Amino acid sequence: MLPDMLLAAALDYHRRGWSVFPVTIKEDGQYKKPAVKWTHLQKRQPTEDELQAMFNRPNLKGLAVALGPASGGLYCREFDATESYENWAHAHPELARSLPTALSKRGPHVYFCSTVAMHTKKYSDGELRGLGGYCILPPSLHQSGHTYRWTIPLPDGPVPLIDPGDAGCYRNWKGDTEMTENPEITDDQHTASVHSVLSVLPGDGDLTGLVTMALPTDVHQSNAKLFHLARAVKTLEKQRGQKIPEEESRKIFDAWYDRAKPFLREGQTRDDYWFEFLYGYKRVKHPLGEDVIERAWVEAQKMPIPKIAGQFEQGEVRLLVSLCRELQRIAGREPFFISCRTVQRLFHHETHGTGARWLRGLCDSKIIKVDEQGGPDSNRASRYKYLYPLNE
Repeated sequence: MLPDMLLAAALDYHRRGWSVFPVTIKEDGQYKKPAVKWTHLQKRQPTEDELQAMFNRPNLKGLAVALGPASGGLYCREFDATESYENWAHAHPELARSLPTALSKRGPHVYFCSTVAMHTKKYSDGELRGLGGYCILPPSLHQSGHTYRWTIPLPDGPVPLIDPGDAGCYRNWKGDTEMTENPEITDDQHTASVHSVLSVLPGDGDLTGLVTMALPTDVHQSNAKLFHLARAVKTLEKQRGQKIPEEESRKIFDAWYDRAKPFLREGQTRDDYWFEFLYGYKRVKHPLGEDVIERAWVEAQKMPIPKIAGQFEQGEVRLLVSLCRELQRIAGREPFFISCRTVQRLFHHETHGTGARWLRGLCDSKIIKVDEQGGPDSNRASRYKYLYPLNE
């Protein structure tokens, strides 16, 4: 019965433009693997005849979809824990109601389409699965006996096309994750996800919306949300063109504290949180909605390559020099930050090792220099200075 169900489902997915293939459970029962060679299916859909042949074999337990352009730009955000999914769904209720979602043994899988080509990225609460990867689809059978099923069904038409950054796909949603101003994280998770904040930030006469945007919904979010509030205050200062008086900052904080009280930690007083807000405010480098990396990346691809980059053979290395120049232009006299994982994401490398080697090479070539060393101890990305004139 299961093979018939799998073939029927495969044909239905095929009609949607998805590149699907069968999977089986390995003899040791530990994981599913493709039952056929599927490298070519990362580039094109199989034909219906090929599907019929692929599913005409014993011991099939499920089917999978090759993600990316072969399936019409299909991607999947996998949540390994229900708690993380619920946190995401609370922040993005419309998407949670509309994006097709399948329930695996470990947690929900949320499917969407995107014009941005993305490789698989691992997070502490799951994965964003993309190019070179696949996902198990309903009605596959898990080795534990669990049957994959749709909890939010597929639409009659195409799967919704979304911006994965705005949809929160580039971050983890664990309830105990406390985010600080960590360029290694916020950059890799696309600060673009807060672009919409600037359009809804309230005017000078009403700060209710500003406070509301930074309210925690869980006891483990207070630090992250307080830093978010500090960034929002910086954004308001940018809009006004002047620094906010401390009395007004205190009023904003007090309004936040009174409304956030049900989710604040026991044993921490109002003063403790005020001091934490002040500390966070000092550490803010960029207001909400200011995605420096993406802005510099767009400019780097439009502007002529710097003369000094002509010594390099690879076009991508020359483009990285251009990116560093644009980052320095935005930073002014201050150092700019960029991480090897950022280079990995922008250039679609398999690992971040290539980005680390390239950045080190630009330092050894005396095109950039490390102004502030980052790393796991500081939990920050390294800061650099571009050493050549910005107009060359």
